[in-house]
Amino acid sequence: MTSYSEMTEEIAAAQMKHLKWRGNLARAIAQGRSEISPEKAGCDRSCDFGKWFHGPSIPAELKSGEAWNAINAAHASFHKTAAEVLTLAIGGQPEEARALLTGTFCDKADGVLKALSLWKYEMKTKDQEQS
Repeated sequence: MTSYSEMTEEIAAAQMKHLKWRGNLARAIAQGRSEISPEKAGCDRSCDFGKWFHGPSIPAELKSGEAWNAINAAHASFHKTAAEVLTLAIGGQPEEARALLTGTFCDKADGVLKALSLWKYEMKTKDQEQS
């Protein structure tokens, strides 16, 4: 099992990596191509956070909690929308991709980041209680 302190670090790393998605998607729109496929972008279990989040390091009691479920839903929706942006971007529809990026995608990204912040706070609190 991962300690609460280690979980806090993983969550912080996930926040930073997911912040970078907007820039990567904007670049794909500008270039009309991407190194990552829409299929891979759409899989919430293929990013480092998704692998960790769904993996054995997270205790079962946390995976059944409200915070985990909220993050799970927000994270899946984030990746689904990223895939939609990429599909439009590499499909020659940059205006539509940009509109989706600056609208729905930003909303989904905000949702993930907020949910992760709340969970990180919860993990910090649990870590302090153990100390």
